[in-house]
Amino acid sequence: MLKKIALSVLLISAFAYAQDEQMSLEDKYNACSESYEQCLVKCEESNTNVEECGAKCEDLFYQCNEKVDKELDESSEKVEQEVVEESNSNQ
Repeated sequence: MLKKIALSVLLISAFAYAQDEQMSLEDKYNACSESYEQCLVKCEESNTNVEECGAKCEDLFYQCNEKVDKELDESSEKVEQEVVEESNSNQ
């Protein structure tokens, strides 16, 4: 049962990232929070150990936020590299 809940949260997260081209960073962090809240609701609705299930939801929430953080870092590095390349081509 816990695997089904984790899988559904993971799918929700994947769907949220499928739309990431159109989403701002704030939207992405909000999507992580919404997925976390939905996961907790599923934990409460199911007959599983809520504490264990909630911990899994929390892990997935942190993984989601880490993906957004990583994307932000990669984006910043890309912009930095483009600025350096532009600067070098103007010299």
